Amino acid sequence: MDRTMSYSQEDFFHLINFFGYGQPEAEIWILSSHESDRSENLSKRLEFDQVCDKRSAMNVLGMTLNEFDQACLGGQGRTIARIYLGLASKKISDDAIETFLIEKLFHEDQNSMFIPFDPIPVEGEECDFPSLFPMFTGHKAYLAKMFKMRSEFLQEALDQYKPKLVIASMPKDDRYPAAFFEPLNLIDQGSFEASWNTETVFIRLDSLNMLNEQGLTGLLEFINE
Repeated sequence: MDRTMSYSQEDFFHLINFFGYGQPEAEIWILSSHESDRSENLSKRLEFDQVCDKRSAMNVLGMTLNEFDQACLGGQGRTIARIYLGLASKKISDDAIETFLIEKLFHEDQNSMFIPFDPIPVEGEECDFPSLFPMFTGHKAYLAKMFKMRSEFLQEALDQYKPKLVIASMPKDDRYPAAFFEPLNLIDQGSFEASWNTETVFIRLDSLNMLNEQGLTGLLEFINE
């Protein structure tokens, strides 16, 4: 990592206010805990628009689809594509999943949206965080600020766009934004938690990739009810 690179407060606000990949007006949002990209790419991410087409993001980052899936989608791209296909009552096959992932998933002109709760990829305690962002004393100070800012940002986005479904693939670890989830009063449904209001169904689970065939079928059946 280039430890000589540091970012200004203006850079920080540009990065932290990143919305996600795809189309905010989408009926279904996928919410992930954080990006797994390298901190060396932070300067490239300053070129992102607030909402970024997946293809544009791949081009800016110089990544293949598989690299982008691992770095930005948590390796969940094919599972997410399967969920979108299943909810649209489309044929689900390996070819259909691959085609949807390549040609439609999280494109700006398609009905899909991926949002990283923590949009600034860093290596946590392994990273000399103040050298990257001198306005923070360390990564924990950043997390406290990020939790508050992103919770407020996403609540405003929910109020504005009113998606029908939000699936949060977010484990309960040190990046779990309890302040965002606790007001939702999620109820245990076995392999996931869920709640709903008059506008949106919320689902949280540790990882979409941890769902087996039965769990994925149960999730789709629950949503379709």
